[in-house]
Amino acid sequence: DGGGDDGGGEGDGEPSTYMGPAVRDRPAPGPATPEHLARLREYTRGALAALFRTEIAKQLAMDRYKTATKTPAPLSAAALDAGLALDGAPPDPRAVWTPAEAVAAFHGCVVDLLASPAGERALAGPEGAGAFDKDRAVAMRFVAAACVLRSAVFGIDALSRHDAKGIAGNIVPAIATT
Repeated sequence: DGGGDDGGGEGDGEPSTYMGPAVRDRPAPGPATPEHLARLREYTRGALAALFRTEIAKQLAMDRYKTATKTPAPLSAAALDAGLALDGAPPDPRAVWTPAEAVAAFHGCVVDLLASPAGERALAGPEGAGAFDKDRAVAMRFVAAACVLRSAVFGIDALSRHDAKGIAGNIVPAIATT
């Protein structure tokens, strides 16, 4: 079974709050019917709330960040709700998204992967959903959205999707030279 904890924690034996909502609760890919889209919206809400609200609150309660320079604050429910009410992320790749816009972008990625034929093919392909390609639009929207949300939680400056893509493009060459 590979050992370790059962929730995807950071190796400390403590199960992570978000692994269930992010993995176990993920709906199967399907057509973009109103019912399926509603399930995807609730999935997005649950996964983001678990990761950026519940998990952060849990870590704060355990004094995980007592020596941190910046103490995180859970993502507000208002930002989560506002983002799920938006219709997609801003098209300008150089714009720095608000947390609500990042929630909308994240949800757009979920819809792209779980309610479109192209997403279904990507998930079923030989590389699967785990393969990262900085030139794949959905991958960079996902990374940029997650970065903005994590930045908001930790009170640090967020990056634009364009800047995040530049950093992602430097990771593999940097690893290859070390």
